Amino acid sequence: MYLLNGTGSTKNITVTWHDYSANTNIFILSDYGLTSKNYFKLDGGAYMVLEAGDYITMTSEAGSTMSYICTFEVEKKEGL
Repeated sequence: MYLLNGTGSTKNITVTWHDYSANTNIFILSDYGLTSKNYFKLDGGAYMVLEAGDYITMTSEAGSTMSYICTFEVEKKEGL
């Protein structure tokens, strides 16, 4: 996951993972202050397992210009 702040000042961003099976939101980042023209990169073997119905939400502060890239590997579960 990459996040880029294209705004001229520090802006906050919140990233959540909605776990459908538990009907709950898990905060990956909560009001994280991303400085102007800078990026945040989540990697280094940081894996999450999303299942059917799960989703990721990225919400930036009002008045900000953020770009997001989130990549996935899809694996088929046996028996499905």
